[in-house]
Amino acid sequence: MNTRVSTLLLGLLMLSLIFADVGRSEPRLRNPTAAEADDPTNPEPPPRVQVSSAEMGKLLVKKVPPEYPEHARSKGIQGTVMLRATVSKEGNVIDVSVISGDPELSKAALKAAKKWKYHPYLVAGQALEVVTTIQMNFQLSAN
Repeated sequence: MNTRVSTLLLGLLMLSLIFADVGRSEPRLRNPTAAEADDPTNPEPPPRVQVSSAEMGKLLVKKVPPEYPEHARSKGIQGTVMLRATVSKEGNVIDVSVISGDPELSKAALKAAKKWKYHPYLVAGQALEVVTTIQMNFQLSAN
């Protein structure tokens, strides 16, 4: 009897995992494996991949620093704003949102990140849209 119950529970667990993504509106982001990237029978790479900020940093062509907001400076606010950015196949930041950081600094970080430019991210010779993170640091000088 315990074996039947265990088998039933395992089956229910597997079904819940299978159907967990049914309601998702956005596909899961993933990096293609090396085998997928090099497989000539793979008809098309995924339309969007997640790439680390370190890897995207190597492709950065134009980095616009944020303008420190005067109201934040006068209040002594400093810190880091983490952003989630979508980079187009052409290397333009086409969408950016705040993950974390002081709201007083976030607007300036978003404005600067939208001006960043990257070399296209290539997999098997094809440019892909990328989701990555951008870190903006706001530090008051010691003067």
